[in-house]
Amino acid sequence: MPEPREIVLAGHICIDISTDLTSFASIRPGALVEVGRGGWSIGGTIANTGGTLRELGVPIRIAGAISDDELGRTARSSLEAKGMPDDDLQTSAAAGTSYSIVLQADGTDRSFLHYPGANEFFDPAAVNVTNASIVHFGYPSLMMGMLENSGEPIRVLLERAHAAGATTSIDLAVVDPNSSAASLNWAQIFANILPTVDVASPSLDDLTSALGIDEPFSIELVERLATSLIEQGVAVVALSAGASGVFVKTASAERLRGGGLALAELADDWGSAELWQSPLPVENWASTNGAGDALTAGLLYSLWAGLTLSDAARTAAASAAIRMQGEAATTDALARMLETHPADPPNQPLEAPDMLVPITLAANQPPARFYQGGEKIAAFRGHSAATAGAAGASAAKEVPHDLPAARLNVPEDWVASVTCLAGEPRLGLTVLPDGRTLAEAIENDPPGWLGPDHVSAFGSDTKLLVKLLDAGQRLPVHIHPSAEFAHEHLGRSHGKAEAWYILQGGVIYLGLKEELSRSTLERLVSTQAVEELLPLLHEIEVAQGDTVFVPAGTLHAIGEGVFLVELQEPEDLSILLEWRDFDLDGEKDGHLGLGFDIALDAVDLRGSSLAEISSFITRNYVGNSLFVHSADEFFQLGRTVVDGTAELAPGFAVVVVIDGNAHLHSADGHVTSLPTGSTSVVPFAAGPLRLTGEADILIARPPATGPHSATRLTT
Repeated sequence: MPEPREIVLAGHICIDISTDLTSFASIRPGALVEVGRGGWSIGGTIANTGGTLRELGVPIRIAGAISDDELGRTARSSLEAKGMPDDDLQTSAAAGTSYSIVLQADGTDRSFLHYPGANEFFDPAAVNVTNASIVHFGYPSLMMGMLENSGEPIRVLLERAHAAGATTSIDLAVVDPNSSAASLNWAQIFANILPTVDVASPSLDDLTSALGIDEPFSIELVERLATSLIEQGVAVVALSAGASGVFVKTASAERLRGGGLALAELADDWGSAELWQSPLPVENWASTNGAGDALTAGLLYSLWAGLTLSDAARTAAASAAIRMQGEAATTDALARMLETHPADPPNQPLEAPDMLVPITLAANQPPARFYQGGEKIAAFRGHSAATAGAAGASAAKEVPHDLPAARLNVPEDWVASVTCLAGEPRLGLTVLPDGRTLAEAIENDPPGWLGPDHVSAFGSDTKLLVKLLDAGQRLPVHIHPSAEFAHEHLGRSHGKAEAWYILQGGVIYLGLKEELSRSTLERLVSTQAVEELLPLLHEIEVAQGDTVFVPAGTLHAIGEGVFLVELQEPEDLSILLEWRDFDLDGEKDGHLGLGFDIALDAVDLRGSSLAEISSFITRNYVGNSLFVHSADEFFQLGRTVVDGTAELAPGFAVVVVIDGNAHLHSADGHVTSLPTGSTSVVPFAAGPLRLTGEADILIARPPATGPHSATRLTT
């Protein structure tokens, strides 16, 4: 390879000024707002990607726009201190130097006041590409002038770099939905500029925010988007996906040979390949800030140094890991990181890693249930009932097209389910975006999903099933057996204690008012004397925010119109005492195959006062333990009203967003969107996590194995 030339870094540059707020304060005219200690740093693609390349000993040239003001002089002095030549910095008279004011109050997410400034007037024609090996452009969404005419200034810059023999590179930034960049047609921008891009290193969030893709994370989504970039003309794509790693995909060797001198030399090794590179372990984690830029720098360094594709992927991952440790990414640091974490055996393809990150779940609604409902679930989740039913059916088997319309009921959504419907080999199981069932994923890595303490106590048993339940009609009077009964008569590991969080209120029926004789119960069931049976139960009004614990053996029914989140032991075990007006054969299917002479032994025939039954109910509580203490041995439910930031302690959890919008942040930078009606499963290995935004959120967990709280609030 010829003597390497320099890498030109062009793009966004700004000064970040941070300050700690000592309290929540409104800024009012004439008011003095006391703040804490502040600081500043230089940011943007030039400082971050360029700074890492400089640490790696790569000759670089930087091209950005500042102003001849105090902030501009500060930027120059900072770059000089980093050993970065500033000869090609443009000085704009049309605007001041870009800056961001970062406001941080304890217990809240950061807020930003951003001034684009001179970045808006960056002149790509002034970028010197004469001696460039690689020309890299970063953060177009923060430089609106470069996005005029569908990104024509970017295309012209990269074409000029190609004419000089350079390999071109681009990195993106998340497109804020409230920014001017969000109103642009990014599909059209990509169509214009991508044929001139040789190397693209965006994050998954960069692409989905630009293209308006609202789709749960999946390996398939990452690979599909990378393939789309290749099909639009990019030669090499390194698409980062947080804790799931980096997916690298390349075009043909012929395309790479046309990608500038640096890439042409590597065409035979890099061409027509794809691989997943797992993240390298981070010790003494400091921050994710700049990790994506460091990954890009590691990739460009590898290209400049002529490394193989597999070594380039590992070098990029190592550079990001070093940055997250708060260290300088020198070649010595890279060598230590790579030696400490050796590569996989040669000639073995890298597989997509397990997604031990929070995963947004699609609806999982078993079709053709015996009672009506489903519209409330569809409205809560934000799509039609028909779509919801199809989504659930696709996880197990197709909905028969010849079923009567009345039987196409989808009143339940089985969330994070490792449980099958009674008598079914697969129906009811949650299927993850990578195609595995949640049960299979947990069996492959119980400690990663459930945590070592849980595994020590319960093995790979999640001890939990969560449902959304929409009672489109009153449910029949029924009971669920205890663990002792289920083990003795059915050979099952659990009974089915359950508890409800009420999303939309109404009437429930719970517990006998007076003791009932066995002979009377047998008569009521055999004759289906519903008019006599139902009045024997306490009729109770419940409202939104209330919770109800239903012990095993307790007679109960849910009234028409009630919508709830249900936590239960992970079994599908119901003994029906009523079926007369429902679409099922209770004499055949109502007794779990035991016959009613045995099944009715599971019924608690004792009477209870209204006060005793009311002790199983809590009213609109917010906190770490919503259910009464007698539920603790079975499951836990916390409710967090996020107004800023809250922390989620490590542990297997199911998250249901009642209202609002929030985001779930992991330490490695993975972000999960949590809109109203969404459901997510959180593995133990993903935590601790940070919730940001404004939302009312339920967090369901298995029973505790020691000191444990569902959430730690910092608001």
